Amino acid sequence: MSSRVESGKKPFPEPLTHDETCMEVLERLEELKCLALQTGDHELVDGLDYVFERFITRYCDSKHAELNARMRRHFHPPKAYMN
Repeated sequence: MSSRVESGKKPFPEPLTHDETCMEVLERLEELKCLALQTGDHELVDGLDYVFERFITRYCDSKHAELNARMRRHFHPPKAYMN
């Protein structure tokens, strides 16, 4: 057996969660925006701002929808026994 298997080390890193992946994307977009600012490419900065804004909006919308679905599953209004 290889030394990796014997030592108990995992050959591949754990996959990122959805939230972690989204944060990585946002960080990279921010890095690209900083580079575009340094080079003076204002058109690229504007485009990256738009992409960043749309991405964060979609991320927040999906989190909101997920929360609403979870609340609907777990909240049961009391039944009206007397009408």
